[in-house]
Amino acid sequence: MKTISIVSKVFLVVGILMLIGAYFTYSNTSDFLKTADKSFGMVIDYQEKESRDSDGHYSMMYYPVVAYVLEDGTPLQFVSSTGSGRPTYLLNQQIDIYVSSENPGDARIASFFSLWGGTTILGGLGLVFALIGGGMIFFSKKDERDEIKAATYTMQVEADVKGVFENTNIEVNGRCPLYIEAQWLDEENNQLHIFKSKKLWYDPSDFVPETVTVKVDPNNYKNYWMDVSFLPEVAS
Repeated sequence: MKTISIVSKVFLVVGILMLIGAYFTYSNTSDFLKTADKSFGMVIDYQEKESRDSDGHYSMMYYPVVAYVLEDGTPLQFVSSTGSGRPTYLLNQQIDIYVSSENPGDARIASFFSLWGGTTILGGLGLVFALIGGGMIFFSKKDERDEIKAATYTMQVEADVKGVFENTNIEVNGRCPLYIEAQWLDEENNQLHIFKSKKLWYDPSDFVPETVTVKVDPNNYKNYWMDVSFLPEVAS
């Protein structure tokens, strides 16, 4: 189904881009810390920025404004790149900071979230998006992999069709795929085997015969492939 293909690829690409962004923020912070010296500063103010979530609700974010003094007495200040929904520090509170020895104007609050928050968020979201996108692609290709594997099966049976059913475990855009179910009795062992076709995104009921051919692995009947080549292809 084209929708699944598009969504899965979008999730995967977004996830990869986020992971790349996480790598660069990690490298940037690591390089900064290699040349940074521990110092202290004072929270003198907060910069307020309005933020909107995915539901359209607005909230205020507070970014600490930190003042510090270099060894030569030069006063400097910076606005933290990370904020929170409420002021984290008291005004005039002294806090630990890192100051770049190569560029004294580059300073950051010495806290995990200030240093690694961006990397953690981007990396976490990127991993989730990539896993979802990759997982969707992997499972969407399962039918193709099963069909290729079925070429090695040496057993073939004619199974009686029992009907067309809905696979409620999967839903895309409010629709669930259908599948043909058939059964075959192994008279030698008196065992009944139930087979299901690949996912179908239209109702095949008008085209299904009374019996269908199923290729089976004689060493493991759980490995099988139902031949549905008799069904018409949906016009694009």
